[in-house]
Amino acid sequence: MSKKIALIVGAYPPDACGIGDYSYQLVHSDIDKWICIIWKEWNLTGLLKLIRKIKKLDTVYVNLQYPTKSSYGSLMPHLLCIYFSLFTNKRFMITLHEFMRMSITYRLAAFLFLLFANKIIFTTQVEKDYAMRLLPFRRDKFHVIHLFSNISKAVKIKETSMRHFDFAYFGLISKGRNIERFIEIVKRIQLNHQVNAAIIGMVSEGCNNYVDILRCKSGSSGIEFILNKRDQEVADFLNECKYVYLPFNDGVSERRGSFLASVINGALVITTKGPWTTKRFDKVCYYMDDNECELLKDLLNGRNILISQNNIAEFLNEYDVKSWIDVSEQYFRLCN
Repeated sequence: MSKKIALIVGAYPPDACGIGDYSYQLVHSDIDKWICIIWKEWNLTGLLKLIRKIKKLDTVYVNLQYPTKSSYGSLMPHLLCIYFSLFTNKRFMITLHEFMRMSITYRLAAFLFLLFANKIIFTTQVEKDYAMRLLPFRRDKFHVIHLFSNISKAVKIKETSMRHFDFAYFGLISKGRNIERFIEIVKRIQLNHQVNAAIIGMVSEGCNNYVDILRCKSGSSGIEFILNKRDQEVADFLNECKYVYLPFNDGVSERRGSFLASVINGALVITTKGPWTTKRFDKVCYYMDDNECELLKDLLNGRNILISQNNIAEFLNEYDVKSWIDVSEQYFRLCN
């Protein structure tokens, strides 16, 4: 039997999906060790077809990346887990990307993964700890593999003072991500200061009209829209940002690829604190509060600057994955 891992995922580039991007980076970090199955038929007929396909593979190890848009509303992934974990000689691993953020209904369904999968992989320690409190007798099945950035590192990292953009929003472009707030803050600061600002990101499917709304809101502010660029281009633009504005609704955490992409490229981060924000982020993040406009003004004027690129270097040195190859190798260390 081959020691390759068969990775199953319901979305994959060019689909706009963070878990699809994660899967692509993982598979392509060491292409000879992974078999990628992109599967979107999460119904009973599709499940039977997928089972037959996996059974033909000359590998013991199966990994499901969950959830994706195509698999989220179906019980078929759970049945797939139960079948291979209990009734075959294959070893079934599931990577749960958003367990604590699921609604109560989907979280209850996810208990089937926690109860039956041979290995359960979380991307943050906080989520693993939560699962261990729920099912302490399964603790030896729970593991953490931190993610890495989907965006590469610029060739030469610029000093903060040498960067063009004072502030930039970075991330997926879709509703509910507080992009309008970023625009309003920039416009308020511009009443008394010169500000170079940008919005950098991929436009989610069906959100082109929303981009038009954002452009209209930005008006004559001069905010530059940098959209749908290749990974290396994004890295180069982040290398031109002094501060990156990341207003996560649930706070910064290890699962936030946009945070990692920013700090890898030397940008200082202004973000939110949440239930998954650990103390390790305190050394590299400015946290927003009710006076975030004043915070941005202070940083623009060189006041209350407490974080530097040296803090970023220290944070990255302590981070336990340095590349997607590291992430891949941690998966294979679980193959036993």
